[in-house]
Amino acid sequence: MHTPLVLIADDDPALRQALPDTLQRHLPGILVETCPSAEAAVSYLEASEYDVVITDVRMPGDGLALLRTVRRRWPHTPVVVITGYGDNILLRAAREEGAFAFFDKPIERDQFTAMIAKAIQVHGLEHQREELERELSLLRGTGDATPTRIVPDEQEHLIFLVRAREDLKRRLEDTDAKLHDMKRDTATPPTPPDCGSH
Repeated sequence: MHTPLVLIADDDPALRQALPDTLQRHLPGILVETCPSAEAAVSYLEASEYDVVITDVRMPGDGLALLRTVRRRWPHTPVVVITGYGDNILLRAAREEGAFAFFDKPIERDQFTAMIAKAIQVHGLEHQREELERELSLLRGTGDATPTRIVPDEQEHLIFLVRAREDLKRRLEDTDAKLHDMKRDTATPPTPPDCGSH
């Protein structure tokens, strides 16, 4: 069974200790690793496959740069952005770069752990989708021959391949639907402050 692996990149030592404790308490069975910078995070990512990356926006190496790197090199890995600055411009930039979700410090524990659980599921579905597409690509083109023109043994094998292809298509459609539902509204941008209010 796959053990979910989460990477936290943040230059705050207290948060690097508190967040893993919170996640492992509320999501039993996951593993959490931490690092203090974007550069260190890339090294970790090159060495292991992570289900989710959690990054602060402002830290050595720049959290947005890390987000861009993950989206480019590990596109199936969700990135959750956290910040202690309440900077709507930064958070909008993170959304445009493809962040999975956003959280301001102090982090609301229940919402945060629920979102990480969802991100882990999305990562698994992305891999499932990739595997189904790979299997389907191997079967593309099968079933195009006319069964009445081939011998019975070949016809039985061809029918099996066609059915397998149709089953893969159905499973791929189901996976796409699940991904769509899970990704919907996870990266809603924060509401900007009303600059005209007093």
